[in-house]
Amino acid sequence: MELSANTKLRARAAGWSDELIERLEGSTATDKQVENLAFGKMPGERVDAWVDFLEQHPDNPFAKAPMNVFRTPAETGLKATPGADGLLLRDINIGSYGVVPDEWGAQNDAPRGTESTGQIIPAAYSIFDKAEVWSENAVDLYEDAIRDRWTPATELDWSGGLSELPEELERAVGQICTVYSNNGLVEQKIIGSGWRRFRTGTTR
Repeated sequence: MELSANTKLRARAAGWSDELIERLEGSTATDKQVENLAFGKMPGERVDAWVDFLEQHPDNPFAKAPMNVFRTPAETGLKATPGADGLLLRDINIGSYGVVPDEWGAQNDAPRGTESTGQIIPAAYSIFDKAEVWSENAVDLYEDAIRDRWTPATELDWSGGLSELPEELERAVGQICTVYSNNGLVEQKIIGSGWRRFRTGTTR
């Protein structure tokens, strides 16, 4: 297969070597597949690995994939800059990825800033209007909660924290904590189940 002049120009603009272009022409890849990969500026080493895949698995359905996902009109080239407290959600909500539409028309988990290909797996969502749940400061409140939360897994001295207590007292304290933990889990499930029934209007 000989690549078109346009595809070769795109391939060279993506930084691919002449050896890689020749290898592509000797493979089972189509001009359209290569054009799409070049349009997405796929690194040469990854394209080389893809050709390896074509040679080793010529009958695999993915060998026939059109690679049109690399021609997405979604915004590219963005780079988030960490702030004084590290990389926060507010820092990555930039460009088209930081825009939350007033109404969400897709029933899947497509990330913000991306474009749907039309082939989706619907999810069990019931909220599609931003006005129902949105709060501009929710991102900052979430970050504060994560930063200030008390984490018993790392903030307790599990190896020797109760070593000064008699063994029977240590076992008793451990049992009480276990009961509290179990009760908390049950409460979460009850509250979560009740909220789900309220939202969906079901009784079971």
